[in-house]
Amino acid sequence: MQLSQEYTPQHTTLPVFENWSPTMAGAEYDGNTWSAVSFSPVAPLTIAPGAMALQFGASVFEGMKARRADVNEAYIFRGDENYQRLCRSARRLCLPYPDPVLFDAALDGIVSNCANWQSPFSSEWLYLRPLIYAMDDHLMPVTSRRALFLLLAAPIRAYRPATFSLRVEQHQHRAAPGGLGAAKTAANYAHQFQATQAAHSAGYQAVLWLSALDNQTIEEASTMNVFFVVGDTVITPLLSDRVLAGITRQSAISLIRGRGIRVIERNITLEEVMQASQQRKLRELFVTSTALGVRAVDYLQIGERRIATANNPCLSAEIAVELENIQAGRCGSGTSGWLRPVALHREA
Repeated sequence: MQLSQEYTPQHTTLPVFENWSPTMAGAEYDGNTWSAVSFSPVAPLTIAPGAMALQFGASVFEGMKARRADVNEAYIFRGDENYQRLCRSARRLCLPYPDPVLFDAALDGIVSNCANWQSPFSSEWLYLRPLIYAMDDHLMPVTSRRALFLLLAAPIRAYRPATFSLRVEQHQHRAAPGGLGAAKTAANYAHQFQATQAAHSAGYQAVLWLSALDNQTIEEASTMNVFFVVGDTVITPLLSDRVLAGITRQSAISLIRGRGIRVIERNITLEEVMQASQQRKLRELFVTSTALGVRAVDYLQIGERRIATANNPCLSAEIAVELENIQAGRCGSGTSGWLRPVALHREA
């Protein structure tokens, strides 16, 4: 499959995800060493029914982005940070993880393949999903000696609902101290389904999670980090073992501080947000994630109370545009280290 020499970015309202790209990368750990990276068509895998990944959730993953700059080149965004976070998650579950050379070889092979950008539809964005799962087949939850590393890709387009809202979850909790909240594991997402599905059914796009310790301290949203603009200050929840260190979060903090705006990483409570709203100091609430980028939240639902949270959403809009320009290679020297260029290869 070939790209047209006249590449034009597509901006249509297709789903964020429709299907995986045609090629995936993989490597296997046999208990001692990793195999070389291989590339194969995306297809079902053979896995033992008692595999640790299926029985006990011994699986970790990442979410990354690449941006096609033109017909010849693409950029991987902050891949080193994603790799380091994948390794931290793997260590938390006692899983082996590939070295950076193997990881980069898989990335380069998948991103450089033009067919991956064209199927199931053409897009200038490529979502990348590295994952590691335990393969040992056992009755008991034991540390697995064997593991599989895979890298999937999918073309995506921007998710821009007319209204974006969060509902505060006041009964269930995402993470507990000493748990998996700071790791990107399969187990850290499955227990969110019930609350998130209930929020979707009620008309909200995502859940805002509170601390299990006091049911007041805000931690993060469904697969997203959160930011509050109060007066002239931006506040985002402090990282802990209950909050995932988002790569887009980290990028947004750098860009905001680069504008001379104060960013504080600290605990913030629901009561504080409600008071800021009452005092007309809450200018905006926005979320950050790999798939979504930077997105203003229109309102926050707390029980029967609705709080408008996009009173002056200028900052999030500006940061969203700046971040997209950086990912497309239209950036200044200060953020050039965030990108790794990859040459695109067309089929003969």
